[in-house]
Amino acid sequence: MFNKEKILNQLRAELKERPIIQYAVKKCGISRSQFYKWMQDDKNFAEKINEAMREGTAVVNDFSVSKLLTGITNDNLAAVFFWLRHRHPDFSNKLEITAKHEVIRSLSDAEKKIIEQALKLSGLSNQERDELNNLLNSNHHEQT
Repeated sequence: MFNKEKILNQLRAELKERPIIQYAVKKCGISRSQFYKWMQDDKNFAEKINEAMREGTAVVNDFSVSKLLTGITNDNLAAVFFWLRHRHPDFSNKLEITAKHEVIRSLSDAEKKIIEQALKLSGLSNQERDELNNLLNSNHHEQT
């Protein structure tokens, strides 16, 4: 029979170092199915494993950033481009949409009445409803 507490401690240590479940369960001598059964059945076990995974992921992230910065220092242009694309707003991937919108007609009184009723049922505060009502009744909505 498994000593679950001992295995939990081993799993946590492995996952903090290398957050890969398959690797950790193999090193600890249990199957993935046993691991996932414990994860499902034992909230405390799952919380401790999830925390170890977060810590391990943070370690790998720090290591990866370190390697990326080493690449930048060594004039690796792929590393430079990667950093700029993901960390500098001037080089990030962008999608710009430009459109001209013109309202062709104003709302009818019947449409305004339906919107007023919807606002009453919306759960908004009186102040929020009044603000939206004022927008609805003003001419500002005709040109956007």
